[in-house]
Amino acid sequence: TEGCEGTVKAADGVDLVVNFAAMHHVARIDRVMRQLCRQLPADGALMSWDYVGPHRNQYPVHQWEAMWQLNRTLPPAMRKEMRYPHLPTMLASDPTEAIHSELIMATMRRYFHLDHVRYLGGALAYELLCFNDGFFDGADHSSLVQTLLDADAAYMADDPEPNSLFVFALARPNKDALLDVVQLAQWEQ
Repeated sequence: TEGCEGTVKAADGVDLVVNFAAMHHVARIDRVMRQLCRQLPADGALMSWDYVGPHRNQYPVHQWEAMWQLNRTLPPAMRKEMRYPHLPTMLASDPTEAIHSELIMATMRRYFHLDHVRYLGGALAYELLCFNDGFFDGADHSSLVQTLLDADAAYMADDPEPNSLFVFALARPNKDALLDVVQLAQWEQ
């Protein structure tokens, strides 16, 4: 390949592309998804597991508040010091982190038929468990972890798509999407 800016030529016999937590680092998601659709055969597949939460981890107020409240229910030694992701620091230290994460599923739907989608959650539990040393002290914290996972599931029960931070999808190329040049030009914009 010559990268996303140049021409991508698929190797003979490639019929499966696996995205494992990489697409949320892609700036030009439409371009990459379009190329994948072009290069995969009609009976090919895209298997994707990725972060699809808020761009740059800029959580909506209601979600951050729910995380904060859930954190307060934990024993003091297990509570995470809650710091809202500081956008300027994020841009300087990791400019590709969750760059267009909220666009992944919508863009995938443009170019692929989704045969299987599973919203994996994380809306509350991810932030509270990630880099929380209190849960990794060697003790059995399975009941507390289960409490967080249950709260997470309840949070996204009514509408999992916008509330899930992670998703697994299995998709096939939608070759018809490549035929509408007017629509392609709009998507490119």
